[in-house]
This record gives sequence, C-alpha cells and structure tokens, in this order.
Amino acid sequence: MLVELWLSSYAAPPESVTLDIDDTLDVVHGHQQLWLFNAHYDERCFLPIHVYDAATGRPVAMILRSGKTPTGKEIHLRRLVRRIRARWPTTRIVVRGDSHYVRAQVMAWCEDNGIDYIFGLPGNRVLQRLVDEAADDIRTRRALEQNAVLRGYAETRYKAKSWKTQRRSAPVSRQPPAASPSASSSPISTNALPRMSTT
Repeated sequence: MLVELWLSSYAAPPESVTLDIDDTLDVVHGHQQLWLFNAHYDERCFLPIHVYDAATGRPVAMILRSGKTPTGKEIHLRRLVRRIRARWPTTRIVVRGDSHYVRAQVMAWCEDNGIDYIFGLPGNRVLQRLVDEAADDIRTRRALEQNAVLRGYAETRYKAKSWKTQRRSAPVSRQPPAASPSASSSPISTNALPRMSTT
C-alpha cells in the first residue's frame, strides 16, 4: 500500500507531518462503476482523493471515489491516521484541505483524536463582519505605506450553523492597490496555528 511506502521512506518517525488532501477530476467515458455527474465540473467523473506529504511532496495515499463532493464522513481520514499512528504513535499530524473538507464531522473527529487541521472556509458575510476592523486596518496600512499589495491575518471565533461549537477562524485579507479589482479574503478554520495577529 502507498502509505506503507511513504512511512518507510523516513529513516525515523518525524516530529510532525503535514498532509495536504485534495481531490482531482478524472473524467469517465462509458458507464463505469462509481461514476457520478458532478455539476461543478459539468462532467461524469471520479473525484479521487490525493494525499501528499507537504514537506517532501511525496504521495501518501490515493483513494478512488465517486464524482460527488465529499460529504464530510471522516472514514478515509480515520483509516489513514490509524496506519500512520501504528508506526508513528507520537508524530504530530496536521491535515490541510480546501473548503469542501471543512465538515463538522471531520473537524470534530480531528479534535477528538489529536489531529490538527487547517481547512479553507467559504467566505460569508458573518465571517467578514467579524474581521471588518482588521481588514480596514490592512487597507489603510497598504495605502499609507504605499505597498503594492499587503496581506494581513486576523483571528476570530466562528460557528457555522452546522457546527456544534465555535472554532478558530483566521481570514486572510489581500489588499492590492485601490484601482485593482482583486482584493480577496480567504478564511480558514483551524485548531493548529499559534495565535495570529494582523501583519
């Protein structure tokens, strides 16, 4: 199994590993088992999950799955972590993924099992209101310091409707020159990062 090859690629268990998790479009031709139509891609497809070691770029796991967006069931993650913990019981594990992995069940399972996570959050008005003051500060500093672009980070507590508890959220604000239309905010939900401040 791929995860065993990856584990064996280390001479000794590392102090920590960061696992990047994402899926990739695999278009299906014909009527193969597990294919589903995915409206986002407008294709019949598989969406296999790829897991990579962020430090080395080595593949950790590839999991074939149907073409629908992950539901948040943590079964794949649970199996992977069990394999890693069997060989590296004290290694700190951090899982990173984009916003369709930020599911209440996954975050709760990570919290209950000592797994740190950093997941993208879809932006929304509630989250934006929580960090408006920090975003205004970043815009002002960018203008006063005449920086081409300034990025800033703010930390807040946020609870989506589907979550049972508040979680740390850290919107990242990118402020380009005023004439540019590309100002952006990329919020994350995490239990992994040290306390952040606006920079």
